[in-house]
Formats: sequence, C-alpha cells, structure tokens
Amino acid sequence: MDHAAREDDPIRPTSPYAASKAAFDLYLISVSSVLKFPMNIIRPSNAYAPGQQLHRVIPRAVLCGLTGEKLPLQGGGRAEKSYMHARDLARAILMVAEKAPLGRVYNAGPLQPISIRRLVEKIADALGMPFDQLCEVTPDRLGQDSRYWLDCSAIRQDLGWEPQISIEEGLAEMVAWGRTYAAQLTGVSKEYVLRA
Repeated sequence: MDHAAREDDPIRPTSPYAASKAAFDLYLISVSSVLKFPMNIIRPSNAYAPGQQLHRVIPRAVLCGLTGEKLPLQGGGRAEKSYMHARDLARAILMVAEKAPLGRVYNAGPLQPISIRRLVEKIADALGMPFDQLCEVTPDRLGQDSRYWLDCSAIRQDLGWEPQISIEEGLAEMVAWGRTYAAQLTGVSKEYVLRA
C-alpha cells in the first residue's frame, strides 16, 4: 500500500490471525449499528515492551545481542512496520475508552513506519555493537507483509493522542530489561509456534 491505511479502508487480512481480528471488528460494527451496542474499536500498530514474547523482533534481537546469537534478519529487513511502546498504546486505549464518541474506530501508531533493518540497526546501537555482529540475512518469511502502516490522524484530531516514547527511548528500556533478565530468558524459546 502506498499510503497509510485509514480506518475506513477495505480490510485485507493476510493471515488467519489478521482475518480473525477483522471478523470481530466487523461483528462489533454490526451489533453497534443494529443493536446500538456501546463500543469503540482501536486498531494499534505493533506494540513492544519489556516482558514481550521472545519471538517478536525487538526482544529477540535484544536477547540475541546479549547472548552472542545471530538474529535471522528475514528478507534482509526490507519489510516496513510501525512500532510503538505498550505504554503509548495503553494511553490510546484509555483515551478512547474515556473520551471517544461511541461506535468509532481508531488507528493508533507512529507517524511513519520503519524498516526492520533500520529497527535492528537501532537495536544494535542501543546494545553498543556493530549491526553485522547482531544479525544475518535469511530468506523472507512466508506471508510477510511488505508494509504495515496506519493513518492515525483521527485519534490525533479527535482525542489529542500522540506517541510519547521515542523508539530510541523504548529500545534503551528493552536493552536494560534484557540485561536484567538475560540469564532467565536464555532457555526460553524464541521461535513462534502456530497453534490451531
């Protein structure tokens, strides 16, 4: 997509997980309009924070850097995604719950996406190590979206929400978390397991 996805753009899920989220959004919209069910929907970009599952790129890269493993950089990190700290997401959810008119759908995320390569470069910087020491290029992941980017102008205009935690600040927090818990996390699987 050559533009940030708006709340009213057609929903085009590219995975079973995305399809299940889209289906429930449509269900809520239908019961809201027909039955006047009081609800709002928030569609956030990727959130990260200390304690996140280790198959996610940020905690996995941090732990790989701390333990000397190489992060597999799928497709060279060409894909672009949008990341925000979980505390910024929590503020968005609270603002929507407390202030938004009922029945509205809001996207929440940063203004611009970042390539996974650039994100991993920033993680390497936060770890104080060279980028090529942190990762190795691997083939792209099956079903990888090339870009995940949301237009969040509605939540900004209606509610005044903006992300407050920069990616650099958030990554520094992730590195501090990783250093604190590296010994306990070393034996935990970093692989994603698809469950039916």
